[in-house]
Amino acid sequence: MAKTRRIYTKVVIDMKTGKTVSEDSFLYSGPLALCDGEGPTEEQIAAAHDAMTAAGITAIDNWRDALPEDIATHAGMEKFNGKGFDEVVKSYLNLEGKLGANPIVRPGDDADDDAWASYYGALGRPDDENGYEIGPPGDLPEGMNYNEDYEKEFRAEAHKFGLTNPQAKAVWDFIQSKATGGYQSAVDAHQQRLAEAAEALKKEWGAAHSERMQLINRASIAAEKDVPGLNDWLRKSGAGAEPMVQRLVYALSKNMTEDDLGPGASTPTLSPAEAKSKINAIMGDPKSAYRDPTHPGHQEAIEAVAKLHELAFPEA
Repeated sequence: MAKTRRIYTKVVIDMKTGKTVSEDSFLYSGPLALCDGEGPTEEQIAAAHDAMTAAGITAIDNWRDALPEDIATHAGMEKFNGKGFDEVVKSYLNLEGKLGANPIVRPGDDADDDAWASYYGALGRPDDENGYEIGPPGDLPEGMNYNEDYEKEFRAEAHKFGLTNPQAKAVWDFIQSKATGGYQSAVDAHQQRLAEAAEALKKEWGAAHSERMQLINRASIAAEKDVPGLNDWLRKSGAGAEPMVQRLVYALSKNMTEDDLGPGASTPTLSPAEAKSKINAIMGDPKSAYRDPTHPGHQEAIEAVAKLHELAFPEA
């Protein structure tokens, strides 16, 4: 007669204490198959099946039958239709491998600040806003001021929204690149406009340009008495280089005396426009020495008009 043995179908052991928490088993008397590399015979399988049936244990033809209904009918289980339980285990192990042993899970929209802080910290956000490695750009254009208050505001906002250091640095560098590039483009455009306007003024004043620029300098210095700080402002603001401002100061200088401007402050050289006007006046006067060959000053008048032509048409 076969020896009666207890067959355990489930044993739960507390790994800390080594004690058995719960167990399921039944008594069995019949043939056994050893796990020695050779599978059981058909007779052994049939005998084991009969013994399990006699003990009230039935084989589970569909492993879903052992699951709670809410899990067995979950939409995520549809991909396992027609597959064995080993496929479920493989899927879980694959998912765990992708997520890692400690997956980072996004908090719900109603989570508190501590939950979000923990989440952002796990993603790599610095402990505080001072942990961001950002600062002034290395290529800050000359004349452009760096706004430290704006940097502080950015640090606070970046930390508030959970940015990691690489993310914050990338955004900051982009902002600074646009700011410095825009500033430099504006400066270049301004300098180009000034250069074109200065060239136009130089062409307009012709040979008188140098004398008039000296007169403008004297006039601005003279005006300092009534407008303290004027010349410092003209220099720092760049207004002194504006041709329109130069025209204004030159016009004002005409009403200043030699006492205001200093000795030798005169502009005997005519501009092209003034020379043309004078030529027209001479040649338009029928009684002028230029028009009368018999006039004692005729030759002198011709030479004078010739000089006026040189001033009026410097490029000729």
